[in-house]
Amino acid sequence: MSCKRLIWMLNLVVFYVFYTGCAGNKVLEQRLSVIEGKYDFLQKEYLDMSIKIEETNNFVYVIQDKLFQQSKLIEELKAKNMSSVQQNLKPQQKEQLESPENLYKSSYDALLSGSVDVAKKGFVTFLSSYSHHSLADNAQYWLGECFYHQQDYHAAITEFGNILTNYSDGDKVCDAKLKIGYSYLQMGDIDNGMKYLKDILLNCKDLPVAKKAEDKLRIYGKN
Repeated sequence: MSCKRLIWMLNLVVFYVFYTGCAGNKVLEQRLSVIEGKYDFLQKEYLDMSIKIEETNNFVYVIQDKLFQQSKLIEELKAKNMSSVQQNLKPQQKEQLESPENLYKSSYDALLSGSVDVAKKGFVTFLSSYSHHSLADNAQYWLGECFYHQQDYHAAITEFGNILTNYSDGDKVCDAKLKIGYSYLQMGDIDNGMKYLKDILLNCKDLPVAKKAEDKLRIYGKN
């Protein structure tokens, strides 16, 4: 092979490699340009979406603030209206305006806090107005507890006895018997006290009060 032919072939190879490389670079540049264009588009979309979300959040905050202000205004108007109505009511009507559940709860809370006289008044009002309510036997029991707490054992026996008379089907009967027994013992009437405690062992033996009655009987040595 002549030198001229060899040089020609080398030039051809160099041209091919150069051309192929340039073509490949152009393809890569084109693809990169497309990707960059898509990236710019997505970035713009993201920014636009972020702005819209922020605007929406601001709008929601404004609406929430308005709703809060309106709700507050409504509550204030209700309070003023209720106050105006209550001012024109008689004391007995004011008591009846309160729901039985609220009256019971407020009386019970008063007893727990040590305001026994307030609790007594509330339970008496409850029983005079809602004697057939599902909470009536509970109210009767706690009224008895008020007197027991004040060591007025005669009155306590009377109020606990009302449970045996008026709410004999309720779930406070055994508790009432226990406190009647305790009240008699506090007054020194051992025989009546023992009678009620022994009745609990017979008729309430599966309830926690039976253990209390048994312990008290053991103390008095008449188990």
